[in-house]
Amino acid sequence: MTLDIQLSRNYPVFKDQGTPVCSTTDPEIFFPERGAKNQSIHLIAAARRMCATCPYKKPCLDWAVEHDEMGIWGGTTQKERRVHRRARKVA
Repeated sequence: MTLDIQLSRNYPVFKDQGTPVCSTTDPEIFFPERGAKNQSIHLIAAARRMCATCPYKKPCLDWAVEHDEMGIWGGTTQKERRVHRRARKVA
């Protein structure tokens, strides 16, 4: 599958398979505040559920790894993406 990707305000816009749910959802779900641990856990879980069925999960994750994004991207946290980034550097 080839994706038509454009940039909009420095973020990817995926066009092949419709609008991603995250683009029509409150961004706070994908960018939980630090310090509010209990709330963050629930927001991260909600974001992961949305990402789980998204057809753009892989390219979204790739984008976030490449650009060192904050928040939930491709169903992963910034900390989890560090593992992906390190693996790419080794390969």
